[in-house]
Amino acid sequence: MRVLNLLTNDSVTLNYTTASVSGSSRATMKRTDNATITDVIPTRLCGLSGCATSSEVQIGKAYTWSGNSLLSLLGAKQYNIPLYFRTVPGQNVSAGPYQVLLTFSINYNVCSVGAVGLCLTPQTGTATTSICST
Repeated sequence: MRVLNLLTNDSVTLNYTTASVSGSSRATMKRTDNATITDVIPTRLCGLSGCATSSEVQIGKAYTWSGNSLLSLLGAKQYNIPLYFRTVPGQNVSAGPYQVLLTFSINYNVCSVGAVGLCLTPQTGTATTSICST
């Protein structure tokens, strides 16, 4: 079924809507045990392994998986969207627990049976989710 769907217009788009703490359009992890400490750790969220610049998703922006990048996601009833969360290197912060909450909306337009641009069973919709990173 995956081969038949190669020529359809399947896509999954992640819209990075908010972060509980942010700076310069990136989420920043904040100390959770002591509100008086202002140390933060800037982070990067990416749609590709290795966090290539073109795959970084900033707050208020979107990243779309389509074509060949969807091949590993399709063929199951539940999709695992590949997200890569990294801290920005070079930060000097005090030891302690850090956390940030990321919120997303995910738009999907996938075809379970289709070929050559024609979809017989379209599946479209939007889901909202949050991820807490510590």
